[in-house]
Amino acid sequence: MTGVADNKRIVTSFFDTLNKQGFPDAIGSLPIECTWWSAGKARTQPEMAEMVAQLKDVFAGPLTMEILNITAEEDRVAVEAQSSADLTNGRHYRNSYVFLFFLENGKVTRIREHADTFRAAKAFG
Repeated sequence: MTGVADNKRIVTSFFDTLNKQGFPDAIGSLPIECTWWSAGKARTQPEMAEMVAQLKDVFAGPLTMEILNITAEEDRVAVEAQSSADLTNGRHYRNSYVFLFFLENGKVTRIREHADTFRAAKAFG
């Protein structure tokens, strides 16, 4: 059985991969059965990978996520984070997030993403 400290390490490793190797590699590191809920829609890991691939023309450089706070209990890890990225439309994307990761046996099974939709619409709209 995986403990709280192990779960935090697994989630931190996900963000390390995202920041060092990119969003596609971070999504690829998730188990195939993982689901990611965002903006009212749950996506499978392959659907997330496809969505990220479609975004490559939107970002002028890497998307990074800074963990501001992280807390864990039982099978859950909550992360408050801030993104940063330059966009091809000349704007800079910066958003605030709260992610809730659910883990089983050392693997992420579900992610719930809550973001500031106003900031997203302003940057991409």
